[in-house]
Amino acid sequence: MIKKLLPLVIISILLLSGCSKNSVPVKPADNTTTLTESNLTTYTNTQYNIEVTYPKDWIFEAKILDQTDPNSGLDIHINNPVQLEGNLCVGENGYVGTEIIASIDKTEVTQVTESDFRKFAKKYFACSDPLGGLGCLGGKIEDVTINGLTGIKGEDSGWDGCSGRPGYVLEQNSDKYMQIFTGADKGASVDDLAKTEAIVNSIKTLE
Repeated sequence: MIKKLLPLVIISILLLSGCSKNSVPVKPADNTTTLTESNLTTYTNTQYNIEVTYPKDWIFEAKILDQTDPNSGLDIHINNPVQLEGNLCVGENGYVGTEIIASIDKTEVTQVTESDFRKFAKKYFACSDPLGGLGCLGGKIEDVTINGLTGIKGEDSGWDGCSGRPGYVLEQNSDKYMQIFTGADKGASVDDLAKTEAIVNSIKTLE
């Protein structure tokens, strides 16, 4: 079962709680935005062996989940320059965000890990109420591979604050995995949703 990580992740998710569980409608884009090298920047963390690329004008934050634990995971938040309404994703301001919780020890979930990572991910995260509701991937579940990282994708990330967007559980190495939540409010644009997808598809490990 999740031990140290559980309360930390719950706090992170609950700070953004409040959105409907239904799929999020989106506003049409005024024009098509092309993601090019000129408007992107890349974050690299050699300690946690992760790299992610995102738009330069988006808000980025990375912090260790538990400063007192050297084995604690890394929590990354990336969102467009739109403020949440009191930390709740309940408005129509056009908020779009991604949360990446990287380098989670598999033993935080279970002491008996599956040799097949996708089987492990589906067992603990593709369900109606995994581990008390933490990080459930809702809707259709499919196998994915992102830059060599194998895992699963769900139609709904289970991000309580901004649900209705895809979520992922990916294997980083034999001991670690990462969980990715994406979310948006009802005012989200097609362009920004596309950028969020590009952020997820840019995630790489350095190992």
